[in-house]
Amino acid sequence: MIEFRYDRADDVGSALGLIGESGKYLAGGTNLVDLMRETIERPASLVDVTGLPAAIEDTIQGGVRIGAALPCAQQLKR
Repeated sequence: MIEFRYDRADDVGSALGLIGESGKYLAGGTNLVDLMRETIERPASLVDVTGLPAAIEDTIQGGVRIGAALPCAQQLKR
């Protein structure tokens, strides 16, 4: 097993601060853990974002911000 650091983000700011140069975000529905098991992916750190808000918000720039824990089925309804 390859060693890696695991952190859980409490908010968007901490998620951005914890990721580092060779880190990956971990959320529901991802196969990242399987890829790590097969040594295809080798991130130095994992940042768990499943506790972040699951919402879709409009941005000032005219885009949308999709929360990390929002299921794909809800994203398609927008």
